Amino acid sequence: MNPPEERKQGLAALSWRSLTGSTLPVLTELAGACLAADGGQPFAASPAFLSRCYLDGAETLAGFAGGDLVCATSLRRPPADSPAASGSAAVTTGMVHPAWRRRGIGGHSFDWARSRAGPDGVRAETEALGDGAHALYLSRGLSQVFAEDVMQLPATEQIPAAFPPCGLVLSSWGQADPARFYATYHAAFRERPGFSGQIQQEQHGDQQPDSAREEARESHESSWGICGRDRPVQASRRLV
Repeated sequence: MNPPEERKQGLAALSWRSLTGSTLPVLTELAGACLAADGGQPFAASPAFLSRCYLDGAETLAGFAGGDLVCATSLRRPPADSPAASGSAAVTTGMVHPAWRRRGIGGHSFDWARSRAGPDGVRAETEALGDGAHALYLSRGLSQVFAEDVMQLPATEQIPAAFPPCGLVLSSWGQADPARFYATYHAAFRERPGFSGQIQQEQHGDQQPDSAREEARESHESSWGICGRDRPVQASRRLV
């Protein structure tokens, strides 16, 4: 990265422009540096994921120090012909290289996105929320509405013994009642941004799924999923 004296200048050391397809390699490099410092899922630094977040129809602002990409911010809106286009907040995503943080760069980038978001406001999405980014969002008046904790076990570790609750019955996806899964999924994710509550209908192809519903569809393929239910209570839990 750049020499320390240049980093001390913060915003003053950067030149700003939009991202293009040709900047995907340096965008991937920036995401890798953030992933190494902040943790998170490896897909967050994949070219396909970054293209969806920063390049495919998004407005972008990127700060460069020489040839190095220091920060990147995007602003995405639903397609104009989408039912969600009216009344939906624009979505911003951003990264700042770990060596350049706490110099006002993240705040400058977020303020740019918020200034362009429009009357429906802005929603920030991130795959790794550090203390600095969390404090920035709170200082700009945002409140957390959804979060997921991802826990991983190294492949070399012994899987801990599990003791299911008495009365739990496990069934493969093909044997389980889909309505039970849909009811439990709705109860678990109804507060998630972008969740319409119509997952069962959409799973049968009547509408185009949003990211939350697409994730659900991909995650309960018969080769990967089982459903658990308690007797005699009419409820189910998703186990993978």
